[in-house]
Order: sequence, then structure tokens, then C-alpha cells
Amino acid sequence: MKYLAQTQPAQPIALPPVPQLIEGGIVAAIVVYIIKEGVAFFKSKDASEERLTRTLIEDLRSTRAHELRQQSEVLGQMKQSYDKIATAIERMSVATSEINTALQISKRTETEIFHALRQNHQALLLLNEKLDRLLTTPGHSNGKHLTSRS
Repeated sequence: MKYLAQTQPAQPIALPPVPQLIEGGIVAAIVVYIIKEGVAFFKSKDASEERLTRTLIEDLRSTRAHELRQQSEVLGQMKQSYDKIATAIERMSVATSEINTALQISKRTETEIFHALRQNHQALLLLNEKLDRLLTTPGHSNGKHLTSRS
């Protein structure tokens, strides 16, 4: 017995028309490509923003460190200036004290000289009085003492 396979006519498979299938594939490929590119773009953007943020932070730190160094130098210079001023004030204080001491000594000497001059003046007044008495006493003429010579 020979069996012959008989096929029954099958129902045709309804395939979409070729242009719709191609268009759908192209649209799907475009959508996948756009999504892929979008993801890559946002990853790149995030990486760029992260690098920019790091760079800005480093620049800010560098600038701040530079400013702190400059401020430190200025403060050091100010301290040196203040130290010099303090030293100058101490010297001026010592000099002022020495000047005051010298002025006191000078005043004391001036007072001593004044008293000595006053005493000399009084002595001169007494001497003048004695001279006046001597000159006005009899036996003196024109300030000369008359003596008799034998």
C-alpha cells in the first residue's frame, strides 16, 4: 500500500503588506537608535557636568588656597610692622623717660644757678653798700683814701 500523502489546501497566512513591515522595522530601528543616542548623550552630558563640577571645585579650592596664602603673607607683614612699631614705641618711651630725667636735672641745675645768682646779686648789693659807705666817710675823696705822708 502505497500511501500517498495528500495535503489539504491550507489557509493562506495573512502577512502584512511588505511596505508596512519595512516601515515598521525602520521606525523601530530609528526609535532604538534615538533612544541609544539619547542615553549616550545624557551619559556624556552627565560625565561632562561631573568633570566641569570637579574642575570648578578644584579651581575654587586653588583660588581659596592662593587667597589664604596672600592673606597669610599680608598678616605676616602686618605683624612685622606692628612689632617694629612696638619696638619704636618702647624706644620712644625710654627716650622720653631719659628726656624727662634730663629736664628734671636741668630744672634742678637751673634752680641752683638761679639761687647762686641771687646770692651773688645780694653779695654785690652788700658790696655796693659797703663801697658807698666807704666812699661817703670822711677822709675819702673821689673814691681814694687820703693818707698823710711825713
